[in-house]
Amino acid sequence: MSKLISAIKRTLGTHAEPHVHFHQGTHAHLPEVCHEHTCGRPRLG
Repeated sequence: MSKLISAIKRTLGTHAEPHVHFHQGTHAHLPEVCHEHTCGRPRLG
């Protein structure tokens, strides 16, 4: 069983989700998700 868990950890350990940040969206209550690292728009805190 530990070999299976180790294999799963190796497989999933290299996966990295892209870093996202948020901007003020077109509607005041809904933020906009941005995946661009180099965008120059003000970010929500």
